[in-house]
Amino acid sequence: MHKARSVGGATGSMVYLSAQMSRGLPKKPCMFSSSGLLFAIVHRVLAWNPRQPLTPEHKRLIAVLRDEIRQPEKQPLHLLLPRDERLARVAHALLDDVADDRRLDEWADCAGMARRTFMRAFSAAVGMSFGRWRQQARLFAALEMLAQSKSVTEVAVAVGYDSVSAFIEMFRTMLGTTPQAYFRSKRPSRVGN
Repeated sequence: MHKARSVGGATGSMVYLSAQMSRGLPKKPCMFSSSGLLFAIVHRVLAWNPRQPLTPEHKRLIAVLRDEIRQPEKQPLHLLLPRDERLARVAHALLDDVADDRRLDEWADCAGMARRTFMRAFSAAVGMSFGRWRQQARLFAALEMLAQSKSVTEVAVAVGYDSVSAFIEMFRTMLGTTPQAYFRSKRPSRVGN
């Protein structure tokens, strides 16, 4: 089970590859950055007549598309949800209010667990510490708000940061750039014919 969503304006295309062409690709769902080459290939593929058989040139282009997908620049963000009902209750409470500033002991109480048991169980369930998971949940919420053109200051406060500089530093640590530079780099560039 997985899902992805887009906030704000978005366009896209879906490319389905046969089982044979999918060999060697990631087995689990994942998000990755798309290259300009990948976009250009998909744009070219969309112009093909689907009723016509693939030419050798088409097949070579599809092979390059597959190569681009096989070696993606993986996104550092993922947010697994724990299956354990007690841990899921905590995760959903945080997703409902990422600015909730309860301490670790209080979250452990919410799950009905001792602090150490909670920390071990949460980490085992999602593959990262509770603190890291909460930071990623806040970052996801921040990315959505920033995509809706909210100010960095407004977003920092909304996701639970006491200072804008602390929020920007977290953003830079997680994504390697500032919020403004991140969104500037994600704007689609026009491809000429």
